[in-house]
Amino acid sequence: MAPAAAVLAGAASGGGLAATSGGAGFGLDAVRQLSSVAEVNRLLHEASARERAIDNELEQLLSKRGELQHCLVELHTSTEEMLQVMKAEAEALAASTGDTAALAEKVSRKVRELDTAQSRVQATLGHIGVVLDRMHAVEGIQAALAREDYEAAAECVARYLELEDELGAAAAAGAVGAEAAGGGEAESRQAQEQAKVLLEGRAKLEEVVRSRGRAAARAGDHADVLRFTRLTRPLRLQQEGVELLTGFLRRLVGERAREDYDALVDSFAAAGEGGRAADYLGTLTNLFKDVAAAVDEHLELIRDTFGPELGLAALQSIHTECDVHGTKLLQRYADYRRLARIAGQIGMRKRDDTTAEAAPVEPRQVEAFLEELLLLCQRSEEYTQFLLARMGEVTAPAPLPPARETALRGGAFNSAVRELLSYYISLEEYYMEESVAKAIRIDEPVADSATTSMVDDSFFVLLKAGRRSMGTGKAPSVVAILNQINAVLSGLYRGALASKLVGAAGRLVGAAPSEPGEPAGPGAAAAAAAFNNADVSASYVGKLRQQLEDLAGQLFHQANDRDRIKLVLADLGKTSSDFRQLATKALDQLCGGLMPRLRPVLDDAAAASYELSEADLAPGGGASGWPQALLLAFAVHLAWLQPLLAPGAYDSLVHLVLDKVVARLEAVLSQKRFTQLGGMQLEKDVRLLVGGLSDMTTRTVRDKFARLSQMATLLTLETVGEVLDYWGDAGAIAWRLTDNDVRQTLSQRIDFSPHEILALKL
Repeated sequence: MAPAAAVLAGAASGGGLAATSGGAGFGLDAVRQLSSVAEVNRLLHEASARERAIDNELEQLLSKRGELQHCLVELHTSTEEMLQVMKAEAEALAASTGDTAALAEKVSRKVRELDTAQSRVQATLGHIGVVLDRMHAVEGIQAALAREDYEAAAECVARYLELEDELGAAAAAGAVGAEAAGGGEAESRQAQEQAKVLLEGRAKLEEVVRSRGRAAARAGDHADVLRFTRLTRPLRLQQEGVELLTGFLRRLVGERAREDYDALVDSFAAAGEGGRAADYLGTLTNLFKDVAAAVDEHLELIRDTFGPELGLAALQSIHTECDVHGTKLLQRYADYRRLARIAGQIGMRKRDDTTAEAAPVEPRQVEAFLEELLLLCQRSEEYTQFLLARMGEVTAPAPLPPARETALRGGAFNSAVRELLSYYISLEEYYMEESVAKAIRIDEPVADSATTSMVDDSFFVLLKAGRRSMGTGKAPSVVAILNQINAVLSGLYRGALASKLVGAAGRLVGAAPSEPGEPAGPGAAAAAAAFNNADVSASYVGKLRQQLEDLAGQLFHQANDRDRIKLVLADLGKTSSDFRQLATKALDQLCGGLMPRLRPVLDDAAAASYELSEADLAPGGGASGWPQALLLAFAVHLAWLQPLLAPGAYDSLVHLVLDKVVARLEAVLSQKRFTQLGGMQLEKDVRLLVGGLSDMTTRTVRDKFARLSQMATLLTLETVGEVLDYWGDAGAIAWRLTDNDVRQTLSQRIDFSPHEILALKL
């Protein structure tokens, strides 16, 4: 059969190749593309040759016809025999498979029967074990109660209850057969008798736990209270255990709190007779310590015995003593310091109510109140964070539900703390405003200081208030105080700076020494202090903002709180810019007063000639000396201000004067005509000015003369085209001149052609 198949395959392959080769390249498209007789003859010869090849191939195929017919006959005979063999083998395989399947079904049925029997045996053994355990539990509770071993009795009750739960679950799941679950009428009666005995023992044990636990709580027996509290878990009386333990602990904490409160009340009389003042902070701290000790000492017991929900309820119950006594203590403190009355008077004063007192309380006394309020609020927040952390340990690994924190912070004690915070904000705002106003009123010169006393005093008060507000740990309180700081600076304090700057420029210029080396007039220091106050205050506002922002980053870990505080502190940046503008405006007025004294030198510069020749540059030639005169004028008319002004204010003044001088020089020099030697002289003059003026200020002055330096460079060129070596990307100069400025400067050279200048491609 294989040779026949091979012959057939070869025949099919040969026919396919012939058909492929014979039909390629002679379509109608090829015929339509013929355009000459030669192409027609060529195509005819190719077709004839291909026809002969096809005829030869057909003859070869026809010659194989007999062989193919013989192969087909052989293939038919061998296939029929093969099919018969395969049929016989398939019938044998089917018979064998049927026998195997029947055997497998029998085995599977036996396995299922064995599995069922095994399950029943296991269920029966388990049931027997339960019955035995139940019997041991019944016997154990009787023996334990007889010898008053309540822990063992409780374990027996717990084991019996677990067994009953297992039996109930097994019966519900159908895991135990009727004969195993029921065990007959005798077993049922036995189970009922056991249940009766154990329930009686359980009831007796519960009564013992309740009565002995209450007796221990009344007697103050801490060890017995803990003992009977632990027994509530196996008896499934956790709720009663919570009430027993928390009632005992609350009584201890409450008694101590009442004793401390009574001692605090007694200290009022002692304070009136010259004794020590009442210590509210110490009393509140003792309450926090008592609650914290009660929680920490019993936290493991609470977590293991009561579970998360009842454990949180136990901690909340213990905290109730803080709600009661802590709230009472804070309210007594508010009454003792008359905080409500003072806050009301402050509010009336802010509204310009004529019935309000001129000064409800002295700022120094308010500062003492603020320190007390801050410490009370800090301790309260620390206590709240402590209790929240312990609640989180009770619920671990699950997170503390947000509703629990909300309930804790919404309690009576935290409400009283929030009321204290409102008093703190009101008093802090009053303290800042009154202290800054007082600092302005008593403003006076300070030895060895460029500023007066109000600058350091005011910013000391404001920085202290800002840091104190951060200590509350409450972002809303911090935001309120920071807003008030900015309001005081931008209102009251700025007004004081502005009022002192009125006429200060004229007074300072009028106090200038008449001759170099002589001291300034008597009013110079006071007038200069006004400029220094404005300049230094602008710097202080920036430092104040940075210090408070750094402190907020250390104390506040919530991104939302930090962002709120940074947003408010950004207003201080605007206030700093406002102060800087105020100082710059005042210094500009001072600059305007000094410029007339420099005008004669600038007139000399306007009269100088730069159409120089080699004879002019020779020793004794006609070179102008106005740069030296200008440096001398700066030294005479500005140097005396350096010891009077703050470094920043003096540098700003020098640069303001330079701006006006350089602008005047640019205007004057742009009108002159130059030779190349004159350009070199200008370049020398500019370098001389830059070097001399750099010694008068700590800030660079080179940028002020950049345009003049570039003008001088252009005026020293050999040819007009040489500028292209420096212009744009060709050179390393950062040009301050525009292309029009360059052409204008080049046109000032008397030897440069205007046509060449206009032809420059800049």
